[in-house]
Amino acid sequence: MPLTWEPFAMVAALWGLGSALSLPLGQGLALCAVGQGFQWPEGQVLDSLVGLANGDPGVGLRSPPPTTLTYASALSVWLIGTGVLLVLATVGARALGLSTAGRGLAGRAEIAATLGPAALRRRARVIRPDLFGRRRNPRGTRE
Repeated sequence: MPLTWEPFAMVAALWGLGSALSLPLGQGLALCAVGQGFQWPEGQVLDSLVGLANGDPGVGLRSPPPTTLTYASALSVWLIGTGVLLVLATVGARALGLSTAGRGLAGRAEIAATLGPAALRRRARVIRPDLFGRRRNPRGTRE
């Protein structure tokens, strides 16, 4: 089955959702760090996201967290989440056979079957420039 846009759209949607949810999660972790316990903006996640984007980290919570700590923890959560998603995408690509890592170069038989003998002779200087790159002069030194 050919690879289409759906896996890439799924990864992009997961990244977008994770990025959006890293802000309230960072808010809750900031409150937890200052000893007020973890809080999630109940029923007001969208308002909380808008408030965080506008610089007001206390929207939807019982007590406002420290602004600097909130954004630092949200950034940390986002970086960790993005890293985990990249690792999962890499593992998934390798599991599906989409990765080129470890495939190596074509062997002599594969090159000869693909190009044919005449094309190999014509392209010898490109394929093996160390052997056929420049012509030798009569004295045996390279030109």
